[in-house]
Amino acid sequence: MSGFKLFGLALMVGALAVISGQPALFRLVDVLGAVLLVCGVWSVLSIRGLAFERILDDDRAQVGGRIEQHLHVQGVLPFPRIWAEISDSGTLPGYQVGQVLDLGMGGRRSVRLMAPCLRRGRYQVGPARVVGGDPLGLFRPSRRLGKPRSVLVYPATVDLAGAALPGTKASGGDWRRKSWNQTSLHVSGTREYRPGDPLRHVHWRSTAHTGQLMVKEFDAEPVGDVWICLDLEAAVQRGEGDDSTEEYAVTIAASFAKHLLAHGRSIGLVARGAEHHLIPMGRGERQLARALEELAVARAKGEIPVADLLIDQLPRFSRSHSVLVVTPSPDERWSAALAGLRDRGMPARAILVDASTFGNAPSPRASFEWLDRRGIPSLLVKRGDPLSEVLVSSARSMRRA
Repeated sequence: MSGFKLFGLALMVGALAVISGQPALFRLVDVLGAVLLVCGVWSVLSIRGLAFERILDDDRAQVGGRIEQHLHVQGVLPFPRIWAEISDSGTLPGYQVGQVLDLGMGGRRSVRLMAPCLRRGRYQVGPARVVGGDPLGLFRPSRRLGKPRSVLVYPATVDLAGAALPGTKASGGDWRRKSWNQTSLHVSGTREYRPGDPLRHVHWRSTAHTGQLMVKEFDAEPVGDVWICLDLEAAVQRGEGDDSTEEYAVTIAASFAKHLLAHGRSIGLVARGAEHHLIPMGRGERQLARALEELAVARAKGEIPVADLLIDQLPRFSRSHSVLVVTPSPDERWSAALAGLRDRGMPARAILVDASTFGNAPSPRASFEWLDRRGIPSLLVKRGDPLSEVLVSSARSMRRA
């Protein structure tokens, strides 16, 4: 029975006592009133005088990981709390936990909570809520404890170990391309001259020593700086939630950013969705954190086509840069813009997310074939494709070709 029902019962008994004039009923009313008073005061005190602290081990995690935190609750007032239910929730998807604590007389308890990270974005955990009670369970008052804390969930990434880097010398396979004819400045050794080798590569000292014409052999060093251009135009997106072109494209961009930076490359990121996301060139762990932070909150709610994005960013690009475009757009204008970058001496690649496999949309296959004819490496990703296998197998097929 709840306290309100007991209060209603006390009123009924009191009315009968007044009507009948029976002393026993008056005494019963006194007992019910005392029970209500004691239990009410007890329940109120059970949620008062509590010191609360939330400690986050880290306010950043990645999709598939967890936010670990500790909630510390201590009774400040010398009042026994034999039953206190602590619950915690927030805006983090799928997170809501609760636990019953026995704080005793001024006791302290710590609760370790794991918040699953199911979707990228910026969220809040908390505030916590404590529900108190009395020995008879008549009242269950509650109050908030502490303030909410902000957490950031990075997008998922896939392992691209073995994937070819933008700007490397590779051909064939799913990445369709022609030779980029790049030469590294790093000499890895010498070999015998072959017809077609440039005479400027002749190594005269080895030639004099061996009596045969020898040429320098160079490392296939990739272009150092890579711009990742992510298409966040709302009109070309299809699907919902994790099963959408937006999430596929963000995962691909995040995975390449991580892969390139792990190999000592410099990257920049540009995208224009609900906000303008721009990260200048940089390298290292700090640059990866910046890229993942931007991609965590990027939303495909933009109005600017990726072709216009590429044109707007032309002043930032140079011949020392390689450009990687990730887009679901079937518009051929961006393909022409990418070809224009290649014609200016900037290696370019494209990853096309096939929006027609996510919903009613034109297929970007025409752009894919057009890029192939122009010798620009491209890869077509469809709904349900295991991204790691698709990207890495493409790189391996290029090496075998």
